[in-house]
Amino acid sequence: MAKIAASYILPGRLYFIGASTTLVQVCDLLGQIDTTIVTHGIDNAEHLMENSLPKIELLGGIIDRVNRYTSSLDTLVRLNDYIFDAAFIGASRITDEGDITVMGKADAAILKKAVQRSKKIILVTQNYKFTTKKTSPYVVANCQDVDVLITDEELDEKYKKYFRKSNVYRVIGE
Repeated sequence: MAKIAASYILPGRLYFIGASTTLVQVCDLLGQIDTTIVTHGIDNAEHLMENSLPKIELLGGIIDRVNRYTSSLDTLVRLNDYIFDAAFIGASRITDEGDITVMGKADAAILKKAVQRSKKIILVTQNYKFTTKKTSPYVVANCQDVDVLITDEELDEKYKKYFRKSNVYRVIGE
């Protein structure tokens, strides 16, 4: 999934990458791309720093030690200064209503703002996130907002209906 997601990152652009274990793997693949990545993910920034490129903007604030991201009201205001070419987001769960949710309220607020400030929304998530019943109460966006879905297995027809027909849908191995 990370390789497919990284193929959407082009030189000379501005991207937001959310904090998630899969999106850290995307960051590992960006070492020679002259672009700018904005993130609140501590692990994302750490992995991006291993190379001289891309440029990195780590958003500040209070550190969530467990989920390894930063958040603050200043970050939400600062995000208004950006227009991202794309926002790469993950999910803790996709609800039966097609809502993309995460565990943390602050994380959701930052991701929601990044989505609003982006020309393209790229959801990178494993197939099981559509069936898990794990509590994940904070909505980031709806699948109807997503422009590109990248997942690890073919989706059941029921879940494909969550997305617009014009969505680009990519599965590992395509």
